Amino acid sequence: MTPQQEAVFERKSEKMLAGHRGLQNGRDFRWNCFRFRDEDQAFKDRFDDTFPDAPGSEKWFEKKFGRKQ
Repeated sequence: MTPQQEAVFERKSEKMLAGHRGLQNGRDFRWNCFRFRDEDQAFKDRFDDTFPDAPGSEKWFEKKFGRKQ
């Protein structure tokens, strides 16, 4: 990419993103990424209690594959 092409690209991108809200100081950029959500054992237990037959739950595994040995 030549410097002229890069300058054109930068102007277009700045114009397109001008109305995009940035993060305020001190805010975590991962606020909307579920990948970084902290899942502890209590959360998993409550989820299994709420949805006992959901795929991946212990009861679901028992039904599908039998009891652990």
